[in-house]
Amino acid sequence: MPSDNLRLLSNILADRALCVEWAHATGLLTRLTIDHPLTRINEMTMRQYLDRAIGFLVQEGVPIREIWALEDLVTPTAFLKITRSALAQSPAAARCMALVLLTTAQQWIGIDADHARRLEEITDGLPRSSFPRRLGTQRRLLNAARPRLPHTTSLTLKTPA
Repeated sequence: MPSDNLRLLSNILADRALCVEWAHATGLLTRLTIDHPLTRINEMTMRQYLDRAIGFLVQEGVPIREIWALEDLVTPTAFLKITRSALAQSPAAARCMALVLLTTAQQWIGIDADHARRLEEITDGLPRSSFPRRLGTQRRLLNAARPRLPHTTSLTLKTPA
């Protein structure tokens, strides 16, 4: 058990479940999606990102018995390990996971401003999605391939004599 007596005695899964329900009930998930329109975050994806963060931290060598609450995922060292592992799999998912963890740290855990600043620096160092640029390129290609018709067309109909 952790030595910090102030910590809640809930395990990580209960902490995660409470956090996800709270984020849904307070509208935090909706605000995250509005603030970051290219990230698709709902209850299921938030739960998956938190579960994957736990898995990434274990893959980085942290014993599972040392992960007791969501607080353990958002220490700067753990956050860096998690985002580095996520980045190796998917840059876009790494950024989404970092946003979920950062928001959880700020809103659910209530980290101080200095701690938040360190996590924001790590998050800002992650690649941003290139979706808008690709979408613009796709639109230009589709428009270039579309046949152009003149604005006025005239038809001549021949009737059989």
